Parts: sequence; structure tokens; C-alpha cells
Amino acid sequence: MRRTGCLKAHGVGAGCRGWPCMLMLAMLVLMSLSAYPLTSSREFRKPSSYASMIGGRSTMEGLLMLYSLASVDPWASVYVAGTGEGLRSLQVLNSTRLLRLKVFWLPVLDKYDLSLTRKGMVDSQVWSQFQMEKGSAIRAALISHSDTLYMDADSFVLHEILLPVEAMHMELGLSPHYMLEMYEAKHGKYN
Repeated sequence: MRRTGCLKAHGVGAGCRGWPCMLMLAMLVLMSLSAYPLTSSREFRKPSSYASMIGGRSTMEGLLMLYSLASVDPWASVYVAGTGEGLRSLQVLNSTRLLRLKVFWLPVLDKYDLSLTRKGMVDSQVWSQFQMEKGSAIRAALISHSDTLYMDADSFVLHEILLPVEAMHMELGLSPHYMLEMYEAKHGKYN
């Protein structure tokens, strides 16, 4: 049998390889989720803004995260601690006018050697300082917004993000990782 496409030849998700198939699968999940809206007696609302850190190896993942966020919250304000190169990539992609997000890019990562791995940064004693740059995006967001939701660059948004209204008075909220206990013991529940 000649392969004519993942969905036609193999069914949804079977045999898919690469970003095009992953994006196709994500779009199918989004369409199915929108058929079943979140219902509850609790009140929910969207975050006022979002924050992230995108640069180096995470540039492509981060741009895909922005596009996935735009699919569920197209006019959101997003504050990004990033690199000058990442900003140029965003400007090129944004020239297509597909991305309507209000992205505020903070080029604070150019001072780091982003070709280093985590171990390389730890050995160079810059890992902790690098991680604290996430706070640059969060602080910038909180200047203009009452709250912000930090998202890692490798996140992918599949449905509208809604937070419980009663949690809005809290100063900090953490979401646990859902992983095997052996990894949680090694890396922490909230890593």
C-alpha cells in the first residue's frame, strides 16, 4: 500500500512522524475539545497575561507554543524573555499576520551562551542566573496586568486556559508535574 498521508493511510496518529503530523494531531484534539466545553459550578477566567522564556534550542518550540496559545486566546498579551535572534524569528513569522498575540519581547538572554547544555551552564555557574531570567518576563507582565501565567517554551496549548476565580487573590500558584514517582523523587513535584 502506498503511503498517502498519516490520516488516510493509518488513521489518526498512527505512523505519524515529525512536526506536520504532530500539528495535525493537535488540531484534531483541539477540534474535539471544543465540542465539550468545560462546565462546573465554579467560576473561571483567563489569565490577564502570559510569560515565557524562549531562546537558543527552545526558539522553535517557543514559537510553536505561541501559535498554540494564539489558537485559543488570539489577542493575549505575552511577555517573553528571549534573544535578539528569537525576536527576528518572531518578526519573520509574524509578517504572515497569522499571529495576533501582543508579544512583548525582552532580549535578556543574549548574554548567555545558549549552545551550552544545562550541565554546561551549571559547570559555568550561570544556570541559576539564567533560570532567574524567567522572572524578567513575569515582572514585566505584572507591571501592566494583575496576574500572569508562566508557560515553558515546550508547552503546547490544546484548550482555553481557565483559572479558578477564587485563586486570583493568591500570590503564587504552582502546577504539579504528572510523572512517574521515581522521576518526581529525582526532580521534584513542581520542578
